[in-house]
Amino acid sequence: MEFCLRVRWVCLSFGETLELLIPSYSLDLHPFIRKRAHRYGSIFRTNLAGRPLIVSVDPEFNNRILQQEGRLIEMWYFDIFAKLFAMEGESRMTRVGLVHKYIRRIFLNHFGSDILREKLLEQIEEAVERSLRMWSNQPCTEVKLAASAAEHARILERREGQSTALCWDEYKSMTFTMQVVNETLRLGNAASGLIRRAVQDIPVNGFMIPKGWPIMVVRTAFHMNHDDLDSRKISKNFMPFGGGMRQCVGAEYTRAFLCAFIHVLVTKFRWAETKIGDVYRSPILNFKDGVKVKLSESRSKKSF
Repeated sequence: MEFCLRVRWVCLSFGETLELLIPSYSLDLHPFIRKRAHRYGSIFRTNLAGRPLIVSVDPEFNNRILQQEGRLIEMWYFDIFAKLFAMEGESRMTRVGLVHKYIRRIFLNHFGSDILREKLLEQIEEAVERSLRMWSNQPCTEVKLAASAAEHARILERREGQSTALCWDEYKSMTFTMQVVNETLRLGNAASGLIRRAVQDIPVNGFMIPKGWPIMVVRTAFHMNHDDLDSRKISKNFMPFGGGMRQCVGAEYTRAFLCAFIHVLVTKFRWAETKIGDVYRSPILNFKDGVKVKLSESRSKKSF
């Protein structure tokens, strides 16, 4: 009897959390969110980690509240994480916000667009080439992405014997490669949603989200909507690095690193697939048993 009561208490405490954590063998939105959005609408209530909260897959609502952080919403963590990182209480959460702004400025000074343009991009290219050369000496290597080599062939041709280091203008000319990077980011978002808390009652679709309730902003919902390809909506709602004042400051650095990786890979190396695992989400997109290739240096330093 006591055991049954404990099991029931655990189930009530976790709510629907366990169902959300079950791996999904699909590139689509997690079934936990997709099924409930289809049944209850784009904004619905559920219970996770012992707390009632609102889940939103509505891109317009998500964009609106993320742009008004501090007025409509604030950063928030589930109780278990708040205790783990000693962020309980209103004053501590406020201090965390101030620290976030300070660290953001520091990060931008060291990894922002200006420093990327001046010297980091060349250093990234050199680091990627060293790593790929080391990987080429291994029996097989696990890789995550590839791209068309034609664009990178044109970059090398335009240099006409000039410096071989990747420059900012060349990086910005990689329009197709950037599409590959964005597609990778679209499919491989690290988290299902961003957690925020309402700082005031928020009216939406004839209902009211009460002050103090947590809200899960599911940014991947728009990313997985293959029926809405309006360019204006895409530019506003494509949020692989979050949105609003807390958008990841490493966004440009990450894109530059991925583009540099692809550039070195397709111009100086060759590869052959040896094993590809099944895709799944848990909640991060991954491959069962990985994606493995045999990597080797190209004799001509061009793989196109």
